[in-house]
Amino acid sequence: MQYILTLSLTLLLLFLLAEAFPATAGAAMVLAAAESSSLKTVIDPASLMTVFMAITGVVAGPVLRKKHDRRDFSAPVRIEPGAVDWQSIDRAACRGVLDGAAGGMVNAMMRGNDVGKIHRNRIALVMDALGRSSSPMLELYAVVENSYEWKALVLQYFHEVCLEGYAEINVRFASLTRKGSAFLEQARADGFDPALWGFMERRLHETVAAVCPHCGSATRTYFFRDTYVCSGCRERLELKESEVLTLSCSDLHLQPRRAVSK
Repeated sequence: MQYILTLSLTLLLLFLLAEAFPATAGAAMVLAAAESSSLKTVIDPASLMTVFMAITGVVAGPVLRKKHDRRDFSAPVRIEPGAVDWQSIDRAACRGVLDGAAGGMVNAMMRGNDVGKIHRNRIALVMDALGRSSSPMLELYAVVENSYEWKALVLQYFHEVCLEGYAEINVRFASLTRKGSAFLEQARADGFDPALWGFMERRLHETVAAVCPHCGSATRTYFFRDTYVCSGCRERLELKESEVLTLSCSDLHLQPRRAVSK
């Protein structure tokens, strides 16, 4: 049996290598190996075929399964905000549940925002609120309710706006400087919309429990992640494939926010 295994492994190796050579060269290699073999044992063809098929299954099986399971996630689609009824999505999200299609749209919208753009939009959001009120903090806190993380970010960006000379504080109140007004005007010309960014900011701070359409397991993820791996069946999925998405504030010990877009 050891001779059979040795020879079958040799033939299998030559068979795999033959793909790299012309057909005649591959056949000649196998034939030469058979003729030069010093093995004198008579090999039962049926036994050889059984061993050969077993080895092939062990070697090729995982490769074929991996190839079969591979899916193309390399070309995510971006969606411009104007092409999405994000106000309706926001109202549904405030109730804590979205369908997979809406979740996929949110994810596609987020692909157009890198770290730099998020930073600029947050600066613009603070300055937009400052342009309407000298005490804008309560309004800014309401953008993402019940989030300690967001409250800290608002203070950070308000501090940065003042350090950059975009706003100044006079005794108790703050107001935009000429430099700040010019920055905000340019941001609006570039497409900044405070209501739309409020929608995006809420999605950035939400945790998503995505229900797998195959096994029904719920997996924790976020809108800014393109795919997730199901905690049950281990299938890799996009948000749009999910059966349902249950949303909560990123501060899990707090209640979901209820700020609804008008």
